[in-house]
Amino acid sequence: ITSSINWATDRNLNPIIVGGRDAHICLDHLKSTDTPVIIGGLFGFPKRADAPYDDPFTLPAKLDAAGIQWSLTMSARFGHERNLPDAAGMAVAHGLDHAAALRGITLSAAEILGVDDHIGSIESGKHATLIVTDADILETTSLVEHAFIQGKKIDLENKQTELRDVYREKYRQL
Repeated sequence: ITSSINWATDRNLNPIIVGGRDAHICLDHLKSTDTPVIIGGLFGFPKRADAPYDDPFTLPAKLDAAGIQWSLTMSARFGHERNLPDAAGMAVAHGLDHAAALRGITLSAAEILGVDDHIGSIESGKHATLIVTDADILETTSLVEHAFIQGKKIDLENKQTELRDVYREKYRQL
């Protein structure tokens, strides 16, 4: 991480660390160079055999406490973006502030990527890209009830929801 940051800054580039499993080892360097970190998922094993079991889950809290801009992605688990709120919830369970977790999967991600002028938060003049859930999005049991991309409602029906409805009706009739 340190070598990557030094290489980029020597060339007048603005580095962004993607993955960042060892970001907690070089917090001072990340802070002094104002380098953001896109954490590549939390559901892996700790990187080292002698690391605490919760090492991946505590990384967002460590970065946040150090004042380093970070966001969370499931890039380490390609195709599992639906688990992003669960990962953020696990970070909360391991010491991260709830509001920081929400920011880490919304506005901070947009800021790091430089698209916060039109997505990342609900504000006048921004695209209406959002989801509506029946409870706190960081709770595993919450369900997405509505989704909008640039103000257009997205149909959430799929094979699983159709099967759910078929079996609910079947058991209702019993």
